[in-house]
Amino acid sequence: MKEFEKVIYLNPSSVSACLELAAIHENEGDFVKARRMREAALGVMESLPKDETVTPYEGTTAAELASHVRNMLD
Repeated sequence: MKEFEKVIYLNPSSVSACLELAAIHENEGDFVKARRMREAALGVMESLPKDETVTPYEGTTAAELASHVRNMLD
């Protein structure tokens, strides 16, 4: 978990780090922190061009991944 927190500190626009940390928090039962991390990732994805692929999710556009995260937040 510390590694992902460090990545986010150094690069707050790291979608993958936010989503990985969200999954860790969710697995630990901290749903509030998990939601915050997903919302942070969503904010970054919404600022990207819709057709831009998101690293490391090659083949998945920012719009597709944002839609998936929105569904998780509902």
